[in-house]
Amino acid sequence: MSIWSSFWQCIKQYTDFHGRTRRRQFFDFAIVCFVIALVTSLLDELLFDNFLKWFTDIPFLRHFGPLLVISMVLLASPVLAATTRRLHDMGKSGLWIILFIVPVIGWLALLYMTLQPTQNYDNNWGFVKRKPQEEEELEEDTHYNPFDGNGERPNVVTNETLFADEDKEEQKSREGHL
Repeated sequence: MSIWSSFWQCIKQYTDFHGRTRRRQFFDFAIVCFVIALVTSLLDELLFDNFLKWFTDIPFLRHFGPLLVISMVLLASPVLAATTRRLHDMGKSGLWIILFIVPVIGWLALLYMTLQPTQNYDNNWGFVKRKPQEEEELEEDTHYNPFDGNGERPNVVTNETLFADEDKEEQKSREGHL
């Protein structure tokens, strides 16, 4: 998957806070978002420099020109959704995204969490997306198959089989009392 297809995939899923996003797709998306922010910031400096100096006396806010603000607003939902899905991919709740609120320490903690490897098994937030060759390897390396080769269930302990002996003893005791 190319960097642009990863970016557009995340953009298309801007309202999807369920499921999982792999590490590669997440960081491809993050890189493109960073480049967009950098380019819009530079364009703001070139096009709106005098306007920004006149508009505010706070030096920090001078770097937030109209183009950067528009791009940040448009990318806010896709970034939050992709980050939530990335947290799900590691087996963490999406509520960890609240760390965005905490400056520097929260951002570093989220960066550390998003750098963690993917859980290679299904979790509460979805199934692992496997490549076709991984599925073949998985089929060859199956540890437990709930169905045997002819499609019938193997001998499994159920409530019926578990209490079958007790039911037989109870019937015998009833017959003896009658």
